[in-house]
Amino acid sequence: MIARTLLAIALALAAADPAAVQETEQFRAKHEADYRRDYVTLAGLFSLKDGVNTAGSAASNAIVLPKSVPPTIGRLIVSSARVRFEPAAGAPVTLKDQPITSPVDLTSDENGPADQLAVGGITLWVHMSGDRRTIRIRDVNGEPARTFAGFAWFPIESKYRVTARFIKDPAPKQVQIPNQLGDEETYTTDGIVEFTLDGQTITMRPDEQKPAQDEQPAANPGWTVGPLGLTGFEHGRY
Repeated sequence: MIARTLLAIALALAAADPAAVQETEQFRAKHEADYRRDYVTLAGLFSLKDGVNTAGSAASNAIVLPKSVPPTIGRLIVSSARVRFEPAAGAPVTLKDQPITSPVDLTSDENGPADQLAVGGITLWVHMSGDRRTIRIRDVNGEPARTFAGFAWFPIESKYRVTARFIKDPAPKQVQIPNQLGDEETYTTDGIVEFTLDGQTITMRPDEQKPAQDEQPAANPGWTVGPLGLTGFEHGRY
């Protein structure tokens, strides 16, 4: 059985265009590297309530951080207009490598890179999940980051490399897609792609992807030729 499976994989690779195989392998390598950097290191997500939100490793805090962090690092004061961090006395919290010794207003990641607080080997920032303000935590030394074994990929099959026709909408439009937490995210889309696979005509709608927290926004955002991102869109839904 194992021998037959290996033979099938070998035949599929032999039939595929070597350039296409290389492109796919490069995409997979980049995807895994990006995933390790941007997602495996995520260590928590806490909703922010209006008013006072205490933070630290003590279980009594509203935002409970990993044990590498002091029991109390300060509090986040949330109002309709802003999120302000007030450090606890002596807390070793930094922003852009500078110690925070007085209250500071924090920029969220809604429109670009957020202000990231660093303490005890972790970082945290104000993350917009739809219209909901949260605190997202990154821990590069956490268990998930240290033990992630990588992805297991399906064999590359040339029949799934298709040429699609782009059908542009009269004008770009915005659609709301629920994320994995149930919060509505707004995406921009300006057309559909149409292709044939196994005799069936398939249409999908690509969206403009948001940059990851550590990336700068693209100068010309949008989808590009290559492995196509179709986050949140279902065939026939839009």
